[in-house]
Amino acid sequence: MRRSILPIAFILVLTLQIFQSCKKNEEEPPVTNKPGDSLIAFKLVRAIHWTDGIEAEVLYNTDSTLKQINYSLASQTSSTIFEWENKKIKTIFEDKSLYQSTYSYDNGRISNYVIGTKQPGYPVTHKMEFSYNTNGQPNKLKFSTTNEAGTQLKTETTYEYNSGGDLIKITTINGNSIITDVIDQYSDSVVFNPLIFVAVGLAEGYTINNLPVLSRMTKFPAKIVRTIKNGNDPAYIDRVSENICKISNKQIDTIKAIVTFPKTPQGDRNVTAAFEYK
Repeated sequence: MRRSILPIAFILVLTLQIFQSCKKNEEEPPVTNKPGDSLIAFKLVRAIHWTDGIEAEVLYNTDSTLKQINYSLASQTSSTIFEWENKKIKTIFEDKSLYQSTYSYDNGRISNYVIGTKQPGYPVTHKMEFSYNTNGQPNKLKFSTTNEAGTQLKTETTYEYNSGGDLIKITTINGNSIITDVIDQYSDSVVFNPLIFVAVGLAEGYTINNLPVLSRMTKFPAKIVRTIKNGNDPAYIDRVSENICKISNKQIDTIKAIVTFPKTPQGDRNVTAAFEYK
């Protein structure tokens, strides 16, 4: 089980796929991937409580790096495990999944991560490859799949920023389709551990919900509008995601996520996540 918060916040994938893959001392600074690879000191999230009944326990290593998140809903449980190498995240995987994400670095930045089986031998892998602008922000993402027939580019994503450095537009080309996510609003300034929000595997929100993108954010996306254009058909608004954040001392207390689908309103969802710090 993986209760990834941004998929909920962005698209409520959290609630829809929760069972698919299903503080350390406050003065010790956790390792983050924030701009400049600096160490950011902040209170550690110890638990997350969702209004749909899901609970998460957040565990840390002795150096305050994220170790494990344990999820539960009634009698169902699952865990996401984080493994480190030289103070950089190396692998992320779910205990009940055959797959893991393995990260590679170039000049201290994530160059790519590969989604493959924990045990070698299975011929299919998925690769997310990043390039960066002169400010160190991700500006392109190439998603490719490799199997016995070779490597095929699946999607290509371009990131655009405003003059203040905020991510404002994400454009993904997938065959004859163009998917555009526009971040219309942000929360106030906030400090968060991006790994808590990273999705595992090929979750739908992978273009935003990944470590290189999230680690550059100093505010939380408050409104995202997704537009889809298929071939020569007119573009249409597929989804609107709103995240109402309650913030104190630059840390998130709660996120109320409201997701609406203009063409299929029966799919509208909302849920609130409360963060517990100790």
